Amino acid sequence: MAIVLNEAFAVLSDPLSCFSYDKEQAKVADFKGYTGKPIYSVWYGSESENRAVFVDEVKWVGCLKCALMAEKTFAIQSVYSRARVIAQWGDPENKIHEAIEACPVNCIS
Repeated sequence: MAIVLNEAFAVLSDPLSCFSYDKEQAKVADFKGYTGKPIYSVWYGSESENRAVFVDEVKWVGCLKCALMAEKTFAIQSVYSRARVIAQWGDPENKIHEAIEACPVNCIS
């Protein structure tokens, strides 16, 4: 137990380490009280709609087709270089389905 306390004291007594620790804790705090609503995308569908679009970022290969075909629904997130849904029901349903069907690796559901 003393080893853990000494390590914690070393981190928290150093201003730079303490700042980094606080930044990481702030990231975790954002998820407390998560309501189940999308974090990255806006919901434009009706309240009774129970379907949503999801991009499996691990399977995504960088083709950009979804963002080109349904630009109000999909975007390429530049920081992590991933396709993301930015607005649920941002485009008409047929455009969203065309973008899903155009995906070469079937990473959109």
